[in-house]
Order: sequence, then C-alpha cells, then structure tokens
Amino acid sequence: MRAMEQPNINQSAGADTGIFSLQRQFQEMEELNAAMKCVELELHSVNTILQFLSANGVSVTKRGESTSVVGLVKVDISLLEKGVRALTRCLNRRSQGVLTVEVESTENDISLVIPTCDSSVIENSIVATYAVEVIEKMGAKAHLKKEAITLTFPMSKGQ
Repeated sequence: MRAMEQPNINQSAGADTGIFSLQRQFQEMEELNAAMKCVELELHSVNTILQFLSANGVSVTKRGESTSVVGLVKVDISLLEKGVRALTRCLNRRSQGVLTVEVESTENDISLVIPTCDSSVIENSIVATYAVEVIEKMGAKAHLKKEAITLTFPMSKGQ
C-alpha cells in the first residue's frame, strides 16, 4: 500500500490530476468530435466572430486598427469557439489569470492570437493538439511560437 501513496503529487482542492484529468480530457475530446460531425462552414464577419466568442465566455479584444476591415471568413463559428475554448482552458491551467484572445484582421485574413508563456504546453496536450487540428480542418493556418499561438483564416474571395 505504501508504494501506491504519492505524497509529492499536488493534492490541493480542484487539482486537475489523475482520473479527473483523464475524464476532463475525454469530455473535451467528445465535445470537439461532436462539433466536427456537424460542421457547417458559413461566411461570418470579423465582428460577428468577436461577438460570438465573447457571448460564449471567451475573453477577446481587437488588436491594432482592424475596425475598417470589412470582410467575411468561411468558418463554423460554433466549432471555432469550442476549439479556441479548449486551447484557452489548456493554457489557463498553466498560467495566472484569464487569457485574452486577440483578434487581428487585414484585407486578406483574420488572426486569432492566443498568448502563452510556453507554447510547449500546447504541443504536450492531447486536447490542445487535437483542437488545433480541428481548427486547421476549417482552413486555418496555425503558427506556434514561444509567446503565442496564432490561428489565421483567409478572408473569403466571394460566395
């Protein structure tokens, strides 16, 4: 019995360890899978994407001068929200405070920039890696740098 005791493991209230961590990961993967099965790509404006993410609990801000950009992005907005939420949850568990997704748009694309102190957290998380893959299947390009992960969607060139 003594060999099974592990006093060095974080036993604080709400710790995401052991079976609870596995249950959470399976639940998040199931949510992403369910959303992938009914994916519907539609055209959305940058402001619509911002409002949808904000309304669903994702902290977002505009970065730079993107207010004059009028363009549409072909994306499943619900699947995008689930993927971004999975990424921010992963990063929030490893950081202090709430992460804010920064949205930057140009004439050609929209980028969601998620700041991180250490991008290896994304690479080492099954759920976060899968979330990036799911978002890439919608046409985004993911760029992982030490200080941030950037998800870039091209603006639609028509209907």
